[in-house]
Amino acid sequence: MKKAFNLQIALFPILSGYGLSLSLDFGSLLLFIFGVGCIITYPRQFKIKLPIGYSLFFVVAFLLSLAWVRSLPLRLLLFSVNLCFACCYAEKQLLWKLYGTIVWVCIAFFFVQEASFSILGVRPSGILPFLPTVYGGDNAGIINETATGVRSSSFFLEPSYFAQFLIPYVVICLFSSKVDERKKAIIVSFILLLVRSGIGILLLGIIWLLWLLLGNIKASTKVTAFVLIIMTLCALFFADNSISEYFLDRSSELLSYSGEEQYQSSGFIRIFRGYFAFSDLPTLNKLLGTHPSDVQSIFDRSLYFGTESTNFINGMQTLLFYHGIIGTFIYLRHILLLPYNTRNKTLLVLSISIIVLLLLEQFYLSSRLFVMMAFMHLMREEMKRSRIEISPN
Repeated sequence: MKKAFNLQIALFPILSGYGLSLSLDFGSLLLFIFGVGCIITYPRQFKIKLPIGYSLFFVVAFLLSLAWVRSLPLRLLLFSVNLCFACCYAEKQLLWKLYGTIVWVCIAFFFVQEASFSILGVRPSGILPFLPTVYGGDNAGIINETATGVRSSSFFLEPSYFAQFLIPYVVICLFSSKVDERKKAIIVSFILLLVRSGIGILLLGIIWLLWLLLGNIKASTKVTAFVLIIMTLCALFFADNSISEYFLDRSSELLSYSGEEQYQSSGFIRIFRGYFAFSDLPTLNKLLGTHPSDVQSIFDRSLYFGTESTNFINGMQTLLFYHGIIGTFIYLRHILLLPYNTRNKTLLVLSISIIVLLLLEQFYLSSRLFVMMAFMHLMREEMKRSRIEISPN
């Protein structure tokens, strides 16, 4: 049962794409079912245990939702219960082995898609046609998009989800003391470049920069690595015009300040527009949060929203809208406590990665975040067992 539960954690980012809605996906339900199965099989091992700093956030967010927002936060509750199961029944070595296997299977299928698209002009879709996706509607449109779109996404609904799934693997391998693991990080980094997710490449650049600054390597090696990274990026951009054109187009969205066009560009939507809508909230709602059903009406009233993806808010804005400034502060405290006083550079870089993704993507309460938090908690627990001093919460 434990192996099945750990396998479900590793598969969670793929299976979370299917379900009745964004709030009720099959991945979360299966994780909950296997977690209950673990409690029945190993009852003595179950404890009410959550990652450092998360318990305070959950209590505050849950009580504020009930008392102030007057809404039962089912998605937060299910995410937290599953996280509690993971803290009790996930095993680091087993989870890492299963997660690594799935990473390479996804990469292999990604290359199959790329080769097929280059030769035939169409790629095999990784979307399961017999399961409803969380986007709703007919799967035919999504399958057609993944088959004929510009970028491959392996078994994921979007290329950015695939890129986010690979990020923890790169970080953990890159900061490993084993040479073979660092080689794997280099290979997967090249894959991330080929995925052509703007957010994935931005985060990849931050991760490698942090490795150059924090890694226990010689200065000459750092210089060599830096030169190789620059040369690789230049070669990639000049070798494939479509790649350079894509990133120039995405960059221009953020550098454009032409009134309505700026407010309706997808780059502006992802990063800034939610903050303008948040500024229109009453003061108490800014501090304590607002009802999820009120968010769309707030967008409709805002002067800063155009016609494209008007209901999109990134992870940080989701925290602000649903839990207010108070809840957001406590949540960020939890993220920063994960690496605190551990001297573990992997935990530090993973925490920074989470914050960056919260600022750019709908990452809050996502399955990709769940996998990151599970690994970070298991790493801290392993350090405790190794008698490395960690200060109390």
